[in-house]
Amino acid sequence: MRKFFKIFSIIIILLIISVLVTPYIFRGKLLSMTKQEINNNLKAEVNFSNFSVSLIQNFPDFTISLSDLEIVGEEQFSQDTLLAVKNLSATVDIMSVFSGESIDIKEIMIHSPRIHLLTAQDSSVNYDIMMSSEEDSVVEDSSSSSFELQLQKIHITQAYIEYDDSPYDMYALVEDLNMEISGDFTDASTILQTITTIGACTYKMDGIPYLSRSAIDLTANIEAHFEDEKYTLRNNIMHINALELAYDGWLQFIGDDMNMDFSFSTTQTEFKHILSLIPALYTEDFNDIQTSGKIALKGAIKGLYSETPETYPAFDMQLRVDEGSFQYPDLPKSVTDINAELDISSPSDNLNDMVINLKKFTVQFAENPFSMTFFMKTPMTDPYMKAGMKGHINLKSMKDFIPLDSTKMEGIIETDIEFASLLSDIEQENFDNITALGKLAISDFSYFDPDFTDGIFISKLKSIFSPQFVYLEQCDIKMGASDVSLSGRLENFIPYMLADETIKGTLTFSSHYLDAGDFMDETDTTTVEEDTLSEAYEIIEIPGNIDFVLETSIDRLLYDTYDIKNFRGKVIIKDRTITLENSTMNTLDGSITMNGFYATPENETPKALFELDITEIDLAQSYLTFNTIQNLAPIVEYMKGSVSTKLTFNSDLQQDFMPVLSSLNGSGMLSSSSIKLENSQLQTIIVEKLKQTQYKSIKTEDLAMFFTINNGAIEIQPFQTAFGGNTAIIQGKSGLDKSLDYTIALEIPKENMGTEAQSVVQSLSAKAQEKNITIPENDVVQLTLLVGGSITKPTVKPVFGNITSVAFNSIKSQAQAKLQAEQERLKQKAEEEVAAARKKAEVEKKAQAELAKQKAQAEEKVEQKKQEAKEEITDKTKDAMKNILGR
Repeated sequence: MRKFFKIFSIIIILLIISVLVTPYIFRGKLLSMTKQEINNNLKAEVNFSNFSVSLIQNFPDFTISLSDLEIVGEEQFSQDTLLAVKNLSATVDIMSVFSGESIDIKEIMIHSPRIHLLTAQDSSVNYDIMMSSEEDSVVEDSSSSSFELQLQKIHITQAYIEYDDSPYDMYALVEDLNMEISGDFTDASTILQTITTIGACTYKMDGIPYLSRSAIDLTANIEAHFEDEKYTLRNNIMHINALELAYDGWLQFIGDDMNMDFSFSTTQTEFKHILSLIPALYTEDFNDIQTSGKIALKGAIKGLYSETPETYPAFDMQLRVDEGSFQYPDLPKSVTDINAELDISSPSDNLNDMVINLKKFTVQFAENPFSMTFFMKTPMTDPYMKAGMKGHINLKSMKDFIPLDSTKMEGIIETDIEFASLLSDIEQENFDNITALGKLAISDFSYFDPDFTDGIFISKLKSIFSPQFVYLEQCDIKMGASDVSLSGRLENFIPYMLADETIKGTLTFSSHYLDAGDFMDETDTTTVEEDTLSEAYEIIEIPGNIDFVLETSIDRLLYDTYDIKNFRGKVIIKDRTITLENSTMNTLDGSITMNGFYATPENETPKALFELDITEIDLAQSYLTFNTIQNLAPIVEYMKGSVSTKLTFNSDLQQDFMPVLSSLNGSGMLSSSSIKLENSQLQTIIVEKLKQTQYKSIKTEDLAMFFTINNGAIEIQPFQTAFGGNTAIIQGKSGLDKSLDYTIALEIPKENMGTEAQSVVQSLSAKAQEKNITIPENDVVQLTLLVGGSITKPTVKPVFGNITSVAFNSIKSQAQAKLQAEQERLKQKAEEEVAAARKKAEVEKKAQAELAKQKAQAEEKVEQKKQEAKEEITDKTKDAMKNILGR
């Protein structure tokens, strides 16, 4: 960060000097040279639109203005603008310019700077733009010049600063920053007077928001010693929302390291002031909230911060809240019994010595009790964590103590969880050393707000925690018209939550109705020219730390234009991949069995590979549903009927889930009992060429064809079919460029040909005889139609002669062989299935016979026991009677 501001200062100095020393007539050329020189010394591109020098604005001093300054990084940061300044101006004492000994810059104004500081995942930063071999020379050139800057004041207005550190998962955003710094920057030491206001400050780390659009202002008097780069703050005040902090201390730069000694504490003790840090509560009517209770907040930080070797200052902070409460004036209930004891300390330069101890946190949300504790030590090596959470909250009562406006919530949340463990015990699965017990239950939950009008409902969620797993007994969710039910077992849950490790689960997933649009991000892609879908979905990134097996059952699934019914199968989510095993579904009036996967490899193009067994789907509906069919086989638009197909394909995927056609490869077989083709452009041309009106409506029966897809181009293997009532053999291919190259070999009985058609044949025959091609006399006319051109503009060329006969017989024999082979394969498969079913029946019959035998033996034993008991009773009765009769 410090290096960035150093580079920024050098650029400003060079620009200002170039303007001041350049005669007007040469200004454009020399400024161009200055810009080039700056770019030569930076690993970035520096640009600005225009500049001006004025004596009127701050007469008698010069005012220099520079507009639209931009610094853009290179390579991986070439799309990131590091710095953009709308306007940069400086007020320069006119006499200092003429004297030449020094330049007295009275004031620098920086208006609307936007700074984007980025640390990439590989720890490289976008603000390290100074070329290492040139850095020292640039600094020396500017400092050894006779121009010594005598700066007195700096104004920064409406600044926007964003900091994004991916490796440490840290993010900060400062909006509407206004700062004024004044002092004598020429002295060895001076008092810098600063006034700073920030309209909104956001800070997050590890996904936890510590500040959310908080308003900040501070007034500071800084004792600056420029030679030893030490800055001391004394009796300064900072406001964060309504919280006021007093702070003092000092900061000193030692090379690339920083030494510091700061302390801070609250100047007020009212609970209300710390309450203002909660974004949901710090609203326009915050001042009307009635509060009670006391707080105490203080802390200190002391020591050296160094990147090499990695060293951190010691620090500690204590927060106490005693009997806090608050109530909105227009609401009937209050939040009471707020008590907290939080200590955070790190007594040495090693962060592993840090201890976080939330000894107590209790609160009553309108008679709804909640409490928690948290303790952590040795965070850098082997974190030990101990936590507890217990509460019973009726969400319906929230509207009684906090204004929800148009947001509505209901439901009961109950939790009672205890946890204690070393991270190493979790990783090594030493379950005997782990405490993880408790439950989380949600019932009759509902949520609505203006941006989520359909709402979300959880009728019941019940989970039980143990060291080894979380048992999800029941989870029933409804969102919009969609419903989802989940149950099963989650393993490795604690490492997943604490260390982002892989969570494993075996779950049952079911739904009566599931609309994917209720769960997916949507972007508006409405266009004026086309009547297309108004919404398109983006690729879903599959997480790499999920390992789930879902036994899935969905009665109806809607996705985009797809309407799927009775989806059943196993869904495996693992290694950034979703795999379907033996999944079946009904759609387009037919059924589909599917195996395959959809994968989103990290930093790679999403991919898909599937095997489909499709039975009797409707062609008209499939054309309207699948964009791929519209692109690869648009003639389907003119077809009626149903088809079955076995298809294997793989492809890269676009952002809307559609295949990248140039990467689409596959093969398959398509069959149909009957397909009708009407009103296509190709038919119109064939009718015109052959004068055969029966081709206006073509009906094929018992169709069976094989095809391959190579990089999006479809090639159809020879197949035999009925074409307009006549026998035909068809083969060919179509390309991604919509080109056609098909051969249609026809056998047309002469008796089916009218006068016009016969004249066409006679013309073709004459042309063939001119080429010494002998035309055999028989009752069948053999023609070959060579189809070319493109899908949108096809061409048809009839061919007559021996070549037709040879081609016809060759294609016919190939198609018959292919068809016979497929029939044999299907016959063999059917026989295997019959044999398997027969064997299964025999096994079941044998098992049933054995069961019947065992049952009979058992019944026989029971009857035998009954008979023995009966005989025993009879004998005993006889003996008793003998005794009675005295015999």
